[in-house]
Amino acid sequence: MKEIVLGRTGLKVKSLGFGGIPIQRVSEEEAVEVVRRCYDLGLNYYDTARGYTTSEERIGKALEDVRDRVIIATKSHQRTAEGIERELEISLRNLRADHIDVYQLHNVQTRLCLQRIQRVHPDFDEVLKDTVYVAAAVVALCGIRMLIIRPELIPARRL
Repeated sequence: MKEIVLGRTGLKVKSLGFGGIPIQRVSEEEAVEVVRRCYDLGLNYYDTARGYTTSEERIGKALEDVRDRVIIATKSHQRTAEGIERELEISLRNLRADHIDVYQLHNVQTRLCLQRIQRVHPDFDEVLKDTVYVAAAVVALCGIRMLIIRPELIPARRL
């Protein structure tokens, strides 16, 4: 399977990744089996979110013994530094991991939401204006490597 670099993160991932929404709809045993089979087939990028009910726990259980060989991404709906940190700790426990490779802010849909996020980190504007690919702006925000932002939310002068 072809390997690519994930945006500006420098992380090398396979061109096909695993999305964690569907595994919340099957039994834990089936979910763990599917995730592990994907790993055995060569997938190394696994995307989940706090909002996907049991997805983080199931991915964590399936990949715990190969954690150093996979890239795990998860997301938070929180909009404050305190809320993000609280959810990050929960995600680390759920994923049975000591780190998360890509941490994303989930569902940034309005300019007001973006402005609230901007207040979390004083250098947010500087980081964002240097971003070339605005749909997936890679930021150094509280240890977060990637922030997904809908392009229409970025002021025109930055496009």
